[in-house]
Amino acid sequence: MQTIKRRLIIPVALTCLFILAWTSGLFAQAGNKGGVVWVVDFKDGTNAEVIKFNADSGIELSRKGGFKQSKDLTRDPRDGSIWVIDTGNNQIVRLSSDGSTELARLSGFAYPHHGSLNIADESFWVADEKHSEVVKLSADGKSELLRISGFNLPHDIEVSSYDGSVWVLDLKSVIKLSPSGEILGRLDGLEQLRHFAISPFDGSCWVLKSSEGMVKISPDGTKMLTDNPDISGLELSVNPIDGSCWVADSKSGILYNIASDGKTRLLKLDSLFKAPIAISAINPLDGSFWVGDSGRGEIIKISGTGKELKKITGLVTPDDIIEAD
Repeated sequence: MQTIKRRLIIPVALTCLFILAWTSGLFAQAGNKGGVVWVVDFKDGTNAEVIKFNADSGIELSRKGGFKQSKDLTRDPRDGSIWVIDTGNNQIVRLSSDGSTELARLSGFAYPHHGSLNIADESFWVADEKHSEVVKLSADGKSELLRISGFNLPHDIEVSSYDGSVWVLDLKSVIKLSPSGEILGRLDGLEQLRHFAISPFDGSCWVLKSSEGMVKISPDGTKMLTDNPDISGLELSVNPIDGSCWVADSKSGILYNIASDGKTRLLKLDSLFKAPIAISAINPLDGSFWVGDSGRGEIIKISGTGKELKKITGLVTPDDIIEAD
């Protein structure tokens, strides 16, 4: 009975942390209507800038350049600082909450692609692709806590807000790790993989293939639940309320909403975008999220029912988006 209680308590507690990370700043800065939006914007295919906007007015608040091929941002809800995976410079950079000051710059990586913050133990994980390693850092970026080798080309990494596990997308495999680095589950023999998202709803893993199709993997990371060849995409985000998944197909300019079964198509938006390439995390309070459209150089806020709410223009290739307080 005690084991059952623990299994129930841990996911619920971590889900509460996920929602608190979203809402903590909303109460602290209630006067800042609409909060802020962080965007990493490719200017010419290589050089990138990190830009901070007021989400309600669209007014630019800060801009920081000097990044190369940077495609991933992570916000620390404790202090509002921003982690930037500076892929082309083989570095990890941590910026202050106003976006103007570098708090840390870590070298020694080889083409890192993605990073993810573990709020529970205050660590930051990095997929270091060309070193074939996964690295765990302290949340302030001042020390390396763990380095795990034995991967092929670890491209994507995400800490699950459902149970605190760490998932790694490794070329043709998806691997589930404990916070201390032990393998908890592994699914091999998949086609070349592009990107994934871990569901805060039930701990399952949604994976986009490099060619076409989408796979859903069990929460323990050991078996395939769904293989949907009808959905192709570049980016995805899972709704923490109902477990559905939004998928951006940049080639066809379509945004899909797929039910939690991984098969049923709930919505198909094909008139709002030209080339959607980025989706922010989904707001657990109202189901809204932001989409980056490289075809039109803008980011658009979408309601949970697929309606356009706001738009910020003047960008080039908005490749990652974070909405915050």
